[in-house]
Amino acid sequence: MEPPKRVPDGYEQFNAKQLEEVGYYKALEMALGYLRRSQESIDSIDDIALKIKRDKDKTRRDRDIDIACGYLERYRKAINSNSYNKALEFNRDDYTVWIIRGDAFGYLWRKEEAIVSYDKAIEIKPDSHKAWHHRGIALSSFNRYEEAIVSYDKAIEIKPNSHEAWYNRGIALRYSGRSEEAIVSYDKAIEIKPDYYKAWDNRSEILFYSGRYEEAIASYDKTIEIKADSHKAWYHRGIALSSFNRYEEAIASYDKALEIKPNDYLVWKFRGEQFSKLRRYEEAIASYDKALKIKPNSHETWYNRGIAAFKADSRAPRLIFGSTIATKNPHLNQRGYEGALASYKEGLKYWHDQDSSLSLLFPREKLHQAIGNAHYLQGKVSSHPHSYWYEAVNSYNKALKTFTQENYSESHLDVVQDLIRVLWDLEDTTEAKKWKRHGLEAFTKLFNSKETFSERQQLAFDFISFSQMRVDVLVEESEPVLALEAAERNKNSYLTWILDAQKQNVLSPNYADMQQLTDHTTAIVYWHLSPFALTTFVIKPNTAQPSVIPTPFPLGDIESWVKQWNQQYEESRKSKDKQLEQQNNWRGNLPDMLNRLGAFLNISGILSEIDDESIQNLILIPHRDLHRFPLHALFPDYFTTTYLPSAQIGIFVQQIESTNNGEVHQLLSVEHPNSTGFDVLPHTEIESAAINKLFNHANNQRISGEEATNATVKEALATQYGIFHFTGHGSYDFEHPKQSALVLSGEDKLTVEEICDIQQIAEK
Repeated sequence: MEPPKRVPDGYEQFNAKQLEEVGYYKALEMALGYLRRSQESIDSIDDIALKIKRDKDKTRRDRDIDIACGYLERYRKAINSNSYNKALEFNRDDYTVWIIRGDAFGYLWRKEEAIVSYDKAIEIKPDSHKAWHHRGIALSSFNRYEEAIVSYDKAIEIKPNSHEAWYNRGIALRYSGRSEEAIVSYDKAIEIKPDYYKAWDNRSEILFYSGRYEEAIASYDKTIEIKADSHKAWYHRGIALSSFNRYEEAIASYDKALEIKPNDYLVWKFRGEQFSKLRRYEEAIASYDKALKIKPNSHETWYNRGIAAFKADSRAPRLIFGSTIATKNPHLNQRGYEGALASYKEGLKYWHDQDSSLSLLFPREKLHQAIGNAHYLQGKVSSHPHSYWYEAVNSYNKALKTFTQENYSESHLDVVQDLIRVLWDLEDTTEAKKWKRHGLEAFTKLFNSKETFSERQQLAFDFISFSQMRVDVLVEESEPVLALEAAERNKNSYLTWILDAQKQNVLSPNYADMQQLTDHTTAIVYWHLSPFALTTFVIKPNTAQPSVIPTPFPLGDIESWVKQWNQQYEESRKSKDKQLEQQNNWRGNLPDMLNRLGAFLNISGILSEIDDESIQNLILIPHRDLHRFPLHALFPDYFTTTYLPSAQIGIFVQQIESTNNGEVHQLLSVEHPNSTGFDVLPHTEIESAAINKLFNHANNQRISGEEATNATVKEALATQYGIFHFTGHGSYDFEHPKQSALVLSGEDKLTVEEICDIQQIAEK
């Protein structure tokens, strides 16, 4: 309903008799129109009255509200005194009176009576667009969305170009869980009225909450183009940008939101998180301080501030954005371990007055856990770690008092992981084993309680350490067969989910199936890494169970070795100073580094276990970081070694081989691409020639040098060659495994995701 252009002079002095002459429904329509125009966010007459009472110096807008309030208050009295019914006695077939009567009831939140009025209007005039439309609004207010959609459909059938009906229909669809249809409805409203801000805003929200951030960003951009002062649009746009790691743009978006609403602590908090991700910790702390000045009982912000303080350079200049946080407590100016503790402990002071809603989202016990983590990490770099680690145990136990298995299942598991870690480092194996068993029981119970595959899968990803710990516990209980089968099942599950996140059926062999890969000349060396132990299984032919080879060194020594390997490799790869490269020659250090790795993996113990002259072939099945190292170099030259990601993949290849009856496979060989920024690998031409000679087939294909582009290699792979051989560089993405890639000619790469897509197309 469109409001009149202005308030008629003297209208606010109308008495009851004059209102009757004008017509109740006309006067009410005018009053409601002014109300809508004046302040859309007002929900009730009482809200208006409070505002008018509070504002002594009224602007023109306030006077409009005052006038509207006066009319609405009169109509409240009119409804209560049965004035509408008296008016309807003169003309009960005036459907417009019924509509406005319904609107009056609606604005007074007497929705059921409003629907009765709209139904009466429709009975009189079935093709009344307004009656159907307003009926839909009233039904939506009762959460009767399906009935509301039917009403909106009737309104649209009568008036297809009603952008408001399409918009309200979208709202009903959204809240009934039909998001895609809601977007279509909003799109229709926008098609009719391209600058309809509300439709753009709601459309953006659906995309945002559906995780379709790229589309949401584009939609928010349009929202902002129409209504540049939309705080919510700038705020949500920042979150969406952050999901794409576009942190600088996210900060700019948050800054715009703060220009509109400077006291939104959530925006300050999220802004701080972006600076932390950019490792600009002082700016992050300054943002967190602004958030805490507005809402000092936000435990999550204190937690984030502590992490930033822990990572911040103690020599960096402080950035205090006019905050009183550090002024009130000078300890908050500290950085590193002391700075982190100061933040966490300050946050704990506010636990008595924390909002119940905040407590559910981020319980204060997280701060106890964070204090434990700070003690633990400080112990890792201290020459006397035990005193810090005992403090960590105390903090974790405080967190577990509230994070019970029943009330906070996932948080409980998270703290238990940390507790096991520190107990293990304290060499309190009895207590550590007790908590490992407890954690496994709690994890299994929670896993089985999840109703959907995606929920169980996400839990398995979040708490992968418990699946890995199960292998350790089974080894401790002298169940090597079950331990090996559990290790293999874990590998196959994660390999399957990495390649196809929706695939629920995971193939995994038992011990007897794995033994089929062995024969009188072949044995398997199978490694498994948990957060607390390295387990080595040796599988030989005709044995009832695998042998478990002990590791004489603590897992921390192996982790330190991996860190040193990574550091030396990166320094050597990036070094442009040839003299420095010679001093820190990664290749030159290989013999010493590999000798140390051989000791950590107890290669001598593995060889003693094999100790059979007939064994000439070894199948190596590494785990986690061990995949990246030349493990074959640790064994004597008389062994022929083969690598497998898991035993299941070896069984699958074996089954394919059995169907070929000795036929030679066609070979696709991609050889030494001219990759930008990478050195040419030595001896690759000799290797490629030897491989082609070994798999001699008339239809072999060789792609090399500049020809090895993404398009060329993908086209060749789509023809399903039996063997694919690649000599060149690769890139490894730990966070996003499917983005790991083969480095091709120029800037081209071929990712794991692209290879999977090629396979799916070929299978179709």
